[in-house]
This record gives sequence, C-alpha cells and structure tokens, in this order.
Amino acid sequence: MHPVIGGSTVSRWSTTRDEPFVRARSVSPTGTDDTTSSDPCSTLNLPFELSSARIARKTMSAELLAWGLRESFVADAELVLAELVANGIEHGQANPDGVIEISWCMDGPVVRISVCDGGTAQTLQMPEMSDTSLRGRGLQIVDYLCAAWTVESDPYMRVTAELRMHDPVDAADH
Repeated sequence: MHPVIGGSTVSRWSTTRDEPFVRARSVSPTGTDDTTSSDPCSTLNLPFELSSARIARKTMSAELLAWGLRESFVADAELVLAELVANGIEHGQANPDGVIEISWCMDGPVVRISVCDGGTAQTLQMPEMSDTSLRGRGLQIVDYLCAAWTVESDPYMRVTAELRMHDPVDAADH
C-alpha cells in the first residue's frame, strides 16, 4: 500500500535516468489506492530542471492518448505543458520540496494543464516582441492554443491553461 498524503495516494516512479518523481493518484474513501476513481486529475512533482518537461510531456501524452484524445489535440497539449514548465523553471523557483508541480485534468470538453513553482508574481504578461525576437513566445503560444489561462499566486505561482476540444472526434466520451 502506498502512503496517503492530503487525500492522494503517492506512488514513486523513476525515469530512465533514475530521477525520482511522484505521481499523485486519487484515493477511495476507505484510504486505499483507487486507480479506477472518477478523479480526472493527474499530478507530477518533478525535479526543478528543464528535463522535467520531457518527463511530464511523455506521461501526459500517454494518458491523454489512452483517454482517446486525437493526436493533434494531444500535440497541442504537449506544447502548452512544455511552455508552462519551461517558463516556471526559467522565471520561477523550486517549491520548498525542491520540485515543480505539474498537473492535468479532463473536465468535459476541456483539458486543464497547471504548473506550480515556488515563486510568486502579482501579474504575468506576454512580452512585446518583434518579428526577429528569438525568445519570449511561450505565453503567446499558450494564449493562441488555449481557450483561457490564469495566474494565481497564493502562496506560490500557479499558471493554469485550458484547452477546449472543438470537434467530437477530439475525445471519446468520458
């Protein structure tokens, strides 16, 4: 049996490089691991480094494809997740446990992706850029692909983006 932390069961997994990460799963009311729960969210607590974006992308992609989502939609979700993780690592800081929290949920026709680092910010704005700018397009990509995105800072910085499925082919019934 896995330890129960704050209503979630925590399982330890490892990557090909033996980097530890934690995947939170839902727990039934009896406190047992319930992998068949209706909780639509998955959470990874990964090392605060850029390679964590790859781990999160692969994990999320496999899950979204297993849910029956269309590959082109999953590719957009991967891009949004990668941009949010890269921004969190480049501009934020590790949380007190030294990790970055990455989660995704499916809520009807919306896939919600959330990244939480240990930093804080009152506002987050897209930088103005020229056609020749080499950096700074991440939030513009997120803004273009997503129906909405929000920033919270209580107590840490959390950016959440929502991708909306427009085509019934995007997903199987959930």
